[in-house]
Amino acid sequence: MGKLTDEIIREFVSQYGDNFNSIDEINSKMQQFMTQSNNAGRDDFEGYSPVQMSDILYSTFSTGNIVRFKECSSDVYNECPLFRQIKYVISVLQRDGKIKLTTKGALPLKLVKEVYPLGALDNLVEIGLTKIYKEADTIATRLTHLIMKQMKIVKETHGEMTIVKGRTKMLEDDHALMKSMLYVMTNLFNFAYFDLMKEHLGVVGISYSIVLLHKYGDKKRDATFYSTKYFKALFPGEDDHHVYWIRVFDRCLRQLGLITYKERVFDESPYIQKTDLFDKLITVAAPKGK
Repeated sequence: MGKLTDEIIREFVSQYGDNFNSIDEINSKMQQFMTQSNNAGRDDFEGYSPVQMSDILYSTFSTGNIVRFKECSSDVYNECPLFRQIKYVISVLQRDGKIKLTTKGALPLKLVKEVYPLGALDNLVEIGLTKIYKEADTIATRLTHLIMKQMKIVKETHGEMTIVKGRTKMLEDDHALMKSMLYVMTNLFNFAYFDLMKEHLGVVGISYSIVLLHKYGDKKRDATFYSTKYFKALFPGEDDHHVYWIRVFDRCLRQLGLITYKERVFDESPYIQKTDLFDKLITVAAPKGK
């Protein structure tokens, strides 16, 4: 932090000199300098300014102006694996009025097996190395349950899941449902929940990865291309690339259908490319002046 402060002071003195008539004049010039600095594009942020980065990191799919969600038809929303899974569970609740959970509070196996094929398929399940015996056996089925709860569209009491009173209208509005799901997935859900690795990596700034994919995702690239840029912008000095791509790409963006995710052998990072659905659902504004 000291190095950063010294750098700021040097830049300030270079621009304004060091001869001032009063403390008030120094404060006024410093405020002007910081405003200019915070609104200037930075190479480490792909040309975005610190102010724009705040918009990217904290306003995604809500009030932000950089990363925005397009209004589409229900057919487009249904291209999203997690959306299909959530809609299916909602349809069961609307039909039956409730879902009886297991003794551990999970979705029942019959429903899990109906939900799983609608989502992002698990490679180990698909090649026959593992089987599905419960909700927790795949990220896709576990996420469906967890995200629905965090969206606050369902409640669970006495071992039963029901629709939250007052949410019925929203459940008929696919746009509102998709927007809520995307907001939870990119702003609220803690993807460290599934592992014991570093808490912050990949959890903070998923929306910045969306910005990177918008810019570079037309071409298939190694996942470390993105993790390197992510660390450079948000966590300089970090290099846990595996933590990043497993959380951001496998557990989040693949579940949303926003990327193709080609696994490689010997624990190499996967190849990543954005899907057509990405561009149908998301728009990203360029940095100012670009």
